[in-house]
Amino acid sequence: MLDRLAAGQPGRLAGHLDLARVGAFGLSLGGLVTSEWCATDARVRACLMLDAPMARDARAGFGVPAMWITRPAADMRSEDWSEEEMRLYAEGQRALYELNRAPAWYAELAGRLHADLSDAPFGNRFLAFAGFTSASGWESTHEVTRTLTAAFFERALVGRTSPVLDTSPWPDVTLAHRP
Repeated sequence: MLDRLAAGQPGRLAGHLDLARVGAFGLSLGGLVTSEWCATDARVRACLMLDAPMARDARAGFGVPAMWITRPAADMRSEDWSEEEMRLYAEGQRALYELNRAPAWYAELAGRLHADLSDAPFGNRFLAFAGFTSASGWESTHEVTRTLTAAFFERALVGRTSPVLDTSPWPDVTLAHRP
């Protein structure tokens, strides 16, 4: 799609996008795809991964601003994630954060389930009854995720700063930043 847009092919989005400011984000396996895209396509200028494993090719870090939004291991453990899976998630995300060659942020949202970081709570409240999303608090999770995501892309792609990227205003969110 990006290739067609860059080539100027007609379509609904033609002429409406600034292809010099492309950002990518994804949740879970979508975040894995995002990390691979960011590691291999120089047109992507900012990358945000939500609770995602990282691509092996991305292990050298990115040369563009990046953000990871994830959860502490204790929250993954509450969903019966294996110790190996938690280790791979944490090691991959932290390694890329530490190796990033551009500004990077690492946010941990405590007390959340994996699907809480998605739009699943909005579409099907039955998921909470089944234990896939939190029964309450998902609105605040959405607010935190939306605020961090918007602030990150505004900073990385437009140059607009936000205090939420310097210090977390939420008591259950830890935020680290590397210039």
